Amino acid sequence: MEVQGPQRLVRLPCVPAPQLRCETSNAFRLGLCEFVNIQVLQTLQQLSRERRTGILTCQGASVTRHLVFKKGSVSSARSSSDDERLGEVMVRQGSITAQHLQDATLFAKKGKRLGEVLVDLNIIQSEEIDDYVRMQILEVASNVMIHPPKKLAFTKTQDTIQVVSEPVAILDIIMEAARRTPKIDEHMKTFMADDRHLSLTKDSLVLMERVKMKPHEVFILSRISGTEPTRSVFALSPLSEEQTARAVLGHLSVGILELRENSAHGLALKA
Repeated sequence: MEVQGPQRLVRLPCVPAPQLRCETSNAFRLGLCEFVNIQVLQTLQQLSRERRTGILTCQGASVTRHLVFKKGSVSSARSSSDDERLGEVMVRQGSITAQHLQDATLFAKKGKRLGEVLVDLNIIQSEEIDDYVRMQILEVASNVMIHPPKKLAFTKTQDTIQVVSEPVAILDIIMEAARRTPKIDEHMKTFMADDRHLSLTKDSLVLMERVKMKPHEVFILSRISGTEPTRSVFALSPLSEEQTARAVLGHLSVGILELRENSAHGLALKA
């Protein structure tokens, strides 16, 4: 990616292959969130905390991804993988068909952006473009966490682009990684056998305002009493075990929920 204007290259250490345990949240201290690479997570958290603006280049063995940061949030993302392009993401999500993408690509090659072409063809509405681009950013960024690169390098520059109305927060990217991790079966088994109690954290109400959650993820929070073992949430939830596990994993990872040995000090969200 070419970036014009003043810039400063910040070399970040290579990401090690082994998954380590993070000390930055309750979930990681308890060893429940090895579904993402710790060094990548800590790098994203640092860029967010310091409200950095620039480009994070994530170079993998076969895929290179670029995350554009604006004041600590991700304003756009690019990937060398065809599977992570906007059109392919929309097809996988069921938003358009493969034929729609093929037709739109013919026009997009003439200089128009794919989203604009899909609007011109009456396949999507113009107000939907922002949501679809945000969806692509979440997929590219969460894949950086799930499939860690060999090298990370941050280029500090003010000359960045923003392709969504509101940049994507790192907390939303962590939540998306929990929704998409292929390792969910391991966590599901752990949750089903866990006698510890799930409770809302002291910062949960603030975090709930900051994290964009899906309806079923909000519903799971309404089942948390702080007095029942973790496995009881699965019995109370009408969702599938996998959906429940992904929601619980996401809430633990962003700090909305925590695991306690007893529920004496647990907070409860009333339905």
